[in-house]
Amino acid sequence: MHHAIFPETLCQLPFLDSLWHIIAETHHKQCKKPYNLLVLGQSGAGKSALARAYKAEYPSVKIDEKLIIPVIYIALTDTASPKALVEQLLYSFNITRFNRSVSLLELQDRFLFLLKAHQVELIIIDEVQECLPRAQGPAKQKIIKLITWLTDHGGVPFVLFGTPIAKNMLQFGVDTEEYKTEEQLSRRCYAPIVLPAIQPFSKSWLKAVNFFLEKCSHPHLDASYKSHQSIMNRLYLATKGKFGLLEKFMLHLPEGINLHDENVNKLLSKVYIKTILISNTGLNPFCEDTFSDTDIEIKLNLMKEGKV
Repeated sequence: MHHAIFPETLCQLPFLDSLWHIIAETHHKQCKKPYNLLVLGQSGAGKSALARAYKAEYPSVKIDEKLIIPVIYIALTDTASPKALVEQLLYSFNITRFNRSVSLLELQDRFLFLLKAHQVELIIIDEVQECLPRAQGPAKQKIIKLITWLTDHGGVPFVLFGTPIAKNMLQFGVDTEEYKTEEQLSRRCYAPIVLPAIQPFSKSWLKAVNFFLEKCSHPHLDASYKSHQSIMNRLYLATKGKFGLLEKFMLHLPEGINLHDENVNKLLSKVYIKTILISNTGLNPFCEDTFSDTDIEIKLNLMKEGKV
């Protein structure tokens, strides 16, 4: 199977390019036993976009009437039990109806059979935190034991995408003697990777902004123009430098928007209210009556220093 190169559908920022290759190494590395990868990031950091892009590079193909699925992808919803987790994994094979009397062990065996039958090489689980109870205890132990069991018996690595709370998967059993078991997932995982926000005032931020402007057929920003610097800075404060939030914002820009227009912040303000603002009491970085360009720069410098 080919090693997928970084796709044109993603902005080739250094940290995304690096993570792409780490995922590829997890996928293709030839070991006697598979090892999983946990990718952590705040909501809106671009985890799902990266996960879906990697899956898209390995489409299902039919060879001699046999369906080959190199990579399966599943975005978890709330899973109350190990059985519900396996059922969602089976959804990736278009199995959506289950006999309630079927046991967890039978579902596990069915999943392992399908992995081999469709020659699956990698399993991507998005929103993995959805399957984890918040408290240490038997419920969490069962979920972690299941993922470890599937890794050991399926012979296929997992790449798990989740919010920072998902890191608890690797710490389970470390802080308490009561639930310390041999099923710790950490023994089957590489060191977790954190998907960072883009830094303000950086070349990467300019590149990300222009990537989505081009994707939406809008003209690029030029950092040498003061008015464009102002837009870039206000965009950063609006999205907190998160790749996913920037994409969401840019995809809702009106057609034909003129970024040189002196009233452009009023238009951007409307997009912000529609796509990101979570309450009417929230501060709007595109409101020039509230924030001057200097105010925005001060806030970004504080963010860069980790003071806000």
